[in-house]
Formats: sequence, structure tokens, C-alpha cells
Amino acid sequence: MTPTIKLFGMLLGLVVLAGCPDQSATTSPAWRYAVASYEETRPLPQTFADLVAFVKERHPDLVLGLNPPATKKQLDNLEALIGRPLPDDFRQLYRLANGQSGRETPLFPNGYRFLPLEAISHEWVMLKELHDEEQGFWQSDTPLGVVKDRWWDPAWIPFAQDMTGANYCIDLDPAPGGQVGQVIDHFPEDTDRPHLGFSLNDYLGAYEQGLRAGTHLLHAQWGVFTKVGGY
Repeated sequence: MTPTIKLFGMLLGLVVLAGCPDQSATTSPAWRYAVASYEETRPLPQTFADLVAFVKERHPDLVLGLNPPATKKQLDNLEALIGRPLPDDFRQLYRLANGQSGRETPLFPNGYRFLPLEAISHEWVMLKELHDEEQGFWQSDTPLGVVKDRWWDPAWIPFAQDMTGANYCIDLDPAPGGQVGQVIDHFPEDTDRPHLGFSLNDYLGAYEQGLRAGTHLLHAQWGVFTKVGGY
């Protein structure tokens, strides 16, 4: 999807969302306030290595296209751009692999591709420009559980993206009860902000365990990993 088409689609969706101060009545509270409670005990490098090894073992024909590790300077440049410290586990992940290279099988479920730092910077700048230019984007003082209820926040840093422009983000400014670096799903054209883990390592560990348990499977038709029975 080209940036122009993606941006046009996002803007169409935002016409509906803009100016709405509180969207909470339109979605099930159970969905909006759910918290992912899995706690990972392995260090992130081990968690990620186990995840990649299992995928390659179970699906040897898949091409993941992991890039070489990012440099400290590249991570420092992203940190300077967003104006906030990057969590240690985020830095650890990108010192292992700087995202995926292109049209390979998305590493994360629901068709979310592991983003290189250059793509993260581009996406963050685009979202920041939209955020700053459109003062009417909805925002509520009532959080969605441990996630702030708003269209987008500059403290939400994407690290994975699907073809529609939805992002998995690390959240560097959580609501009360949340943790800096927690993982959330940002749908630009929707009001849900699902909580996926209290840290990037927790999210990766829960996903890896789901693959081993068979609750996440490679969809035969779509060619992406999906969760059995739902999101």
C-alpha cells in the first residue's frame, strides 16, 4: 500500500471520528478495558530467539526476511525524534533485528509486519502531523483501562503494522495502572485501543507461547498468523 493511498484511507476514517469527545458508549466495555496479564520471565533476547526458532521449525518454507541488527546510533536518532527514552526491551529487540525487509510473511499476528526503524520514524512523523493539524480529534479523560482514550498520542511508538495502517505500538505514556512500554493496538479508523501486554517482552512471550499451544496458527488462505477463535 502506497503512503498516499494509506493516508487517504486514514483521513476518510477520521472524518467519522473527529470531533467526537467520547466514543466509549459504542463499544463493549469488556473489550475496551481488557488487560493482557501474561508475564514473561525470559530475557527479551531469549524470548525473541525462541519465537523465531519455533516459527522456522514449524514452518520451514516461510521467509521472514529479518533485517540485520539496528545500530545504537539509529536507536538514538529515533529516541531524539520522539523526545522520550526508548524502553530497554525495545532497544534489545532492535539490536537483534531491525524489523523485516519487505513482502515476506509478517512476523506478528493478523498480518502485522515487524517495522524497521526508518519506517517507524516515517509513520510517527506522519501521525504526529495529523495529530497536530487536527485539533478536533476525539479524546476522553476516561481511560480505556490502562490505555488513554484518544485517537493517537505522540507517546505511542509503532513497531508493527498491517496493510490498513493499523499499528502495534509501545505506549510511553500509559493511563494509571499501566506501565511505560506496554503494547497496544492502534486502529486509526476505530476507537478501540486493545492492551496486548505490559511490556514488549511480555507481548512477545505471550505470542510465542500461543504459537506453541496452538492458539495462534498460520492461516492457510491468508498466509498470516491468526488467533484461533478471535482477536
